Amino acid sequence: MIRVPYVAGRLSPSTAIWASTNDARMVELDDRPEAYWEALCQWWHEPGDLVIVEHDVLPADGVVEEMLACPSEWCVSPYSLTFPEGEVSWAWVLGCTKFSEGARRRHPDAAELSGLQGKHEVDPPYVWWRLDVRLSCALARVGTLPHAHRQSRHLHSQPALEEVR
Repeated sequence: MIRVPYVAGRLSPSTAIWASTNDARMVELDDRPEAYWEALCQWWHEPGDLVIVEHDVLPADGVVEEMLACPSEWCVSPYSLTFPEGEVSWAWVLGCTKFSEGARRRHPDAAELSGLQGKHEVDPPYVWWRLDVRLSCALARVGTLPHAHRQSRHLHSQPALEEVR
């Protein structure tokens, strides 16, 4: 199952086009900070491999198919983000990732745990902007690490050509 979560008004046209040609299910979320976490918790318990392509990511050509064919439990297609200090490549993100059904069955509480606030965190629990880090930490603590595939494009930092025109 390929899921493309988005909030109304924030879906990249390039991501929408990609989803429509790649058998992906668009999932509109409300704009509550915890809505993404709630969706992830639901998807975590559905059958089959789970692929997430976020609303502002354009997967590299064929990378989702590569991840689905990969025997690794957790696959990522990292992308770069540009900050005033320079460009940073992020691998442990949800932008374009696959979680195998086996990994999710072995770690059935990982999605729920990803909503919990860390001991020294200031961000509230269940918020979308901490979900990737918290989920990555929950999986890493039990020895499940990501397998990196080719880099995809984060459209807020690296606009696709059709979005620049």
